[in-house]
Amino acid sequence: MKDQHGFRHFWYSSLLDLTIREPSSCGTTRGTMDRPTFAAFPVELLEEIALLLDLQDRCNLRLTSRAIANKTSFCSFRLFFERKKVRLTPESLERFIDVTQSGWQGCYLQHLTVMDVPTPNGPTVPERRAADLLRQAMRNFSINSGYGGLRSLTLTIEADPDAATNAGTPWKRVWDAAAHVFRATALALARSHLAVETLNIFYDVDCCSLPCGEFAKLWRKANLSDSLAHTTTVALSLSHQQSNRQRNRRMPPFKVGRTNTHAITYFLNLCPKLETLQLHWYNLDLLNLTEAQKEEQLFFNRIVDFCRFEGLKHLTLKGIYTSEMKLHYFLRHIRLRSLSMEQIRLDRGTFRPIFEYLSLNMRQLRYIHFDDFWEEKLLYFEAPGQPHFPSAGGLNLPNAITRTGSDARKLVEYRFSPGRSLVSDECTQWVEKHWRLYGPPRAVYG
Repeated sequence: MKDQHGFRHFWYSSLLDLTIREPSSCGTTRGTMDRPTFAAFPVELLEEIALLLDLQDRCNLRLTSRAIANKTSFCSFRLFFERKKVRLTPESLERFIDVTQSGWQGCYLQHLTVMDVPTPNGPTVPERRAADLLRQAMRNFSINSGYGGLRSLTLTIEADPDAATNAGTPWKRVWDAAAHVFRATALALARSHLAVETLNIFYDVDCCSLPCGEFAKLWRKANLSDSLAHTTTVALSLSHQQSNRQRNRRMPPFKVGRTNTHAITYFLNLCPKLETLQLHWYNLDLLNLTEAQKEEQLFFNRIVDFCRFEGLKHLTLKGIYTSEMKLHYFLRHIRLRSLSMEQIRLDRGTFRPIFEYLSLNMRQLRYIHFDDFWEEKLLYFEAPGQPHFPSAGGLNLPNAITRTGSDARKLVEYRFSPGRSLVSDECTQWVEKHWRLYGPPRAVYG
């Protein structure tokens, strides 16, 4: 930042020292002929200068001279429109429609983020209206852009990270806002047929996930097969559809939970060219789960049963509940280059057969990261490092392991601590981290 401010000072000083002249109609230049001119700089140099300025300074630069405007109108300005964040408000969506018209800079868009901010009064624009406005912009972009699709589409919620732990009901607003953003965007995407290469659904947002029943609701309204036909990356964060602690809320039966998990597999099967899959699960409840909630929590098992990812190369699993048999079966049918798994709980079996299979059969594997694996107890890996928190057994082994290159295929071995975890600052921090990343929210439900 300091260097950037220094450059701005140099740039403004240079404008005072250099006479910026326009070519006259007779071919001569106004001003002293032997003085250097800023406009005479090569296009490549002016573009490099413009890249160091913010958008307002670039606009000011272009206003100083027609020659400079012509030389800095392409690359440097296009970069500002390769990434755009659109909030689901009428004003933001209407501006998005304007800039995606033919010949406008919005046609250079490659990475789109659709977001909203939870409010006490709910969405600022109704779902159908938001979907229609977003569809118009996506349709404009599909027709007018050279690429014809988006390299990435990200759905996110911007809110205070502690919203899910405050007293009252703020966390519920976050979940409702996430569902609203998903429904409006999915409808717009389906109706515009805009192709998406990478799809990120709340994967990078703490204390925010998509209620898993939203996929089942979607299929009655939208067909995303055209948009997802060439999708290579899906990053998805899911949670229970409802919490059993919500007041005056009737919990659905098991068949609704099964419908929700089947809809997730249907969605993923719309991506035949998937190469990277990132899945995250967030619990709304941990105790007294209904049969529907148990089924939703085991959504990965349904993916194992009904999805085939022949081209999958990179897999990330976080907060997943499964069994040795299901995880082993899934890994046997893919050929991974990288595998990252955190907070994985097996309700049956052990990790040893899985680690043996990875070592002996996953020949292309070049990266692994394992963290917080659970059988009946937390695993400690036989590797250099420190545990996340101290235990009474004094076992000085790590709970996480990362290996790259040929080391990724070395057999992973582990043991368990003979004693209980000790109360410590490290333990408290670990618990807080897991509440934030994997739930449940500690707020009172309204």
